Amino acid sequence: MGLSQHITEHGLPHNFITAIQTLNETGDLGEVEYNKRICEVLDKDDVSISEKYARHTYLYLIQEGIKNGVADLAVAEQKARKFVDANPWCLRSDPDGETKPRKLDAAGNPKKKKGAKKEMAIGFYNKHRAETWTRKQWIEQLVQHVGLTAAGASTYYANLKAGRYK
Repeated sequence: MGLSQHITEHGLPHNFITAIQTLNETGDLGEVEYNKRICEVLDKDDVSISEKYARHTYLYLIQEGIKNGVADLAVAEQKARKFVDANPWCLRSDPDGETKPRKLDAAGNPKKKKGAKKEMAIGFYNKHRAETWTRKQWIEQLVQHVGLTAAGASTYYANLKAGRYK
């Protein structure tokens, strides 16, 4: 198909900045679709870029192809790997596959999703329910293993023991 026909067929602007903005607004198309589109641009039968790099390789392929008139897979993949590896905190850093950029704490680390500590506390409680710990020991364990404050651990323990969380 080639780059120019691919751009026309997918309704992309011929300005590389606008084309990338347009592609970013479409959301994640998935590894298979990105590899298919990369094949279209390069007139190849098969390429296999891993899911981690496929989206950004395609974006750089379009950008470099429009900007320089040549779509070079090696350059695009190299730029994609550099970008993805330098920005892990905003690119699929969530184990659930969340694609939105993550909020950062004061130290620059990704903040946990709201409710994550609750889920961790429930899991920890269910796993150790058979233990014969005192209330004080439960609170210490929740502070240590879940990362709660003492006050938070006290509240969670009371709710867990009363069966308010399932």
